[in-house]
Amino acid sequence: MQFGSSMKTLIVIFLGLTVFSGCSALRSSLFGEQERGEASRGDNTGPGTPEDREVLPNDVIPDSVSSVPKGLGLVFWAGLPDVSDEFFRRGMDFFFREGFQTFKLVVAPQAHATYKFDSGCDPNREDFLDCFVSSGPMEKVLAHPRLLIANLVVFDPLTAGPRGDEKKFLNVDFLNRNRAEVVKVYENLAYKLATRYSSSGKTFLVSDWEGDNAIYCGSAYSFLTNSEFNNPFDPTQKVFFRNWCLSEYSRIYGGNARTPDEAMSGYRLWHSLRIEGIEKGRRRAAEYGAKNVFVKASLEFVAINMLKPMNFPSVLERVGLPLEFDSLSYSSYESINNGTLAADLDALKLVLGSKRIGISEFGFSEGSAFGAGAPERMKEVTLEIIRRLESGDLEFATAWQAVEDGAAHEYGLYRRSLERNRLGGALWSAIKDHSEVARRILVERAGGGCSGCDCGWALGERMPQAPYLRIDIHDESWVLRSQIEASNTVRGSDRAVSLVIPMDLQGLFRDAGLRFTVRDSRFPDSSYAVGPLVRCQ
Repeated sequence: MQFGSSMKTLIVIFLGLTVFSGCSALRSSLFGEQERGEASRGDNTGPGTPEDREVLPNDVIPDSVSSVPKGLGLVFWAGLPDVSDEFFRRGMDFFFREGFQTFKLVVAPQAHATYKFDSGCDPNREDFLDCFVSSGPMEKVLAHPRLLIANLVVFDPLTAGPRGDEKKFLNVDFLNRNRAEVVKVYENLAYKLATRYSSSGKTFLVSDWEGDNAIYCGSAYSFLTNSEFNNPFDPTQKVFFRNWCLSEYSRIYGGNARTPDEAMSGYRLWHSLRIEGIEKGRRRAAEYGAKNVFVKASLEFVAINMLKPMNFPSVLERVGLPLEFDSLSYSSYESINNGTLAADLDALKLVLGSKRIGISEFGFSEGSAFGAGAPERMKEVTLEIIRRLESGDLEFATAWQAVEDGAAHEYGLYRRSLERNRLGGALWSAIKDHSEVARRILVERAGGGCSGCDCGWALGERMPQAPYLRIDIHDESWVLRSQIEASNTVRGSDRAVSLVIPMDLQGLFRDAGLRFTVRDSRFPDSSYAVGPLVRCQ
C-alpha cells in the first residue's frame, strides 16, 4: 500500500486544520482518505495541465442522452482549485444533458468551499441545511427535472461545526445533551426537501460518508493492516497506523471520543437522532400535503468482510443493521478491488432483508494496481452494476467521480474540458453494449412490428435485461392512480399519466380495462404495443 500524498491529507484531518482546497480537503476534514487499490487517490489538487483547465463550451451536445440506465450516476464535487464559481452549475448542466439522473452531492458546511458558490446560507446557523437545499445553485440542481435520485452527503453545523472540521457527531455526551436540537435539524431538512420538491417523483437520501473510515482514523484498511507511515504529529517519526490511531485517538478526534468503540456508540446515537428527525419531517410534510417525493434516512459503509479477520466491528454491523434506515449505501472498493462485487452483493441481499441498498462509489484509477487494465475493469464492473440496477438489487450506483481531480488524472471519468477520458469511455461502452442488447431483444421478440396486448405485455415479462416498461395511460382510474403514486412512478397529468411499472408491480394493474401504449423507458421513440391494460398470459 502506498500512502504518499494521502498522508499529507491525513495531516490536515488530524491536526484539525481548516484550510480546504478542493474535493480531497473536503473529504479529509470529516472522513479521511480511503485507499483505493494499491495506490491512494491522494490530493492531486495541483493546477493541472493547460488542456485540463476549465473549458465548458455551451454548444456541447452529448450523444445517447436517453440511454443511461435509471439509477446509474456520478459523484460530482467540482472541488477543483483552479475553476470558477460557475463550474458546479455548468458542469451539472452538462451531466444532465449527458443523460445522468442520479448524483452524489455534498450538503454540508464545506460545500461553499467545495463548489465555490455562495448559497446565501449561514453555516453558523442551525437552519443552514434546509436553507442550502432550497436556495442558490444547489436548489437549481435539486429542482432540475432530470434529477431523480440525489444521494446527499449531509453533515450539520451543530455536530460538525460551521467549517465541518469538528467531530461532535461521535460524542455521546454532547449528543445526549443536544438530542432535541439534533432531531430538529433533520426534521426541518426532511420537511424542506419534501415540501419544496413535492410531486416531483424525486428521491433524496440523507446520508453521510464512509462511516468505517470516520471511525478508524481516516482509513479502516490502514487500521486493519497496521501499515507503517510518517507520524502526522511528527513527520520525522515512522509509526504503525493502528498503533498510532489507538494511542492518539482522543487527540485525533478532538476529545470527542477516546476509542473506536466510544466513537461507534456516538455514531450510532447520531444516526438514530437523524432517523427520528427525518421521520418527523416526513410526517409534517405529509400533513402539509406533500406527496410523491421520497426523503430517506441512509448510511454509507465501507467494510463488508475486511475487518472480520481481526474482529474489529464494522459500521454495517454496529449501526447499519440495528437501526431502521430506509436505505444503505456501500462505498464498494473492498469488493471491486478484490473482484468479488457480485458475490458480495448477493451476500448483502441476504443480510439486509427488505432494506434497500445502493452503491455510493465505484471506480478505478489508471494509476492504481490495475494500471492500463483499469478501463477494462471499469467496463466489467459497470455492466454488473447495470444488471443489478435493472433487476432491482440496487437502488442506485454513482461512479467516483465525474471530473478528474488533478494533473495525475486520478479517478475522473471526464477531463475538465468535459471530454470523456479512457475510464469515462469504458463506462459509456458498458452503457452502449447493454442498451444495444436490450434494444435487440425488444425488436426480435416483437417480430419487427408486433402490435396488440399479447405481444407487448409478454415482452416485459420475458426480458431480464430490460425489466422497465413505460406505459402511457389513456384514461383515469382512482384505484390505478393510488397504486401508481404508492410505487413512486407517477408522471404527467390526471388524464394522461406516464409511469414505469417494475416487473414485481405489474400484477397490481391486472384487468384495469384501460388503454395503454408500451415503450422501452430508455428509448423514448420506441412503441411496441397498444391495447387494453390487461396482464397477458
